[in-house]
Amino acid sequence: DINFLGLLIGPRGSTQKQMQQDSGAKILIRGRGSSRDGNDEDPHEPLHVLVVADSEDSMQRGARMVEDIVLNPENARRLKQRQLQELGGGRGDRD
Repeated sequence: DINFLGLLIGPRGSTQKQMQQDSGAKILIRGRGSSRDGNDEDPHEPLHVLVVADSEDSMQRGARMVEDIVLNPENARRLKQRQLQELGGGRGDRD
């Protein structure tokens, strides 16, 4: 099973921030289970991703980035490997 919520957010929010920067869209995770503390913004909605942007182009870019992760298992696997490397690299700096 793939944890898409974790993949989309990434270590310390890095993946979500990068997708937002690259697309120009806000990429928001909403619905039941979307927050760690249980104070979900839309607790009666199923877990989903909301892409909001000032332009259609930015919205489409953001949506494609999310779809490339969620709908393509190979891309999801590669992203997970990069995220694990990022986490591993950060730990080595502390010693």
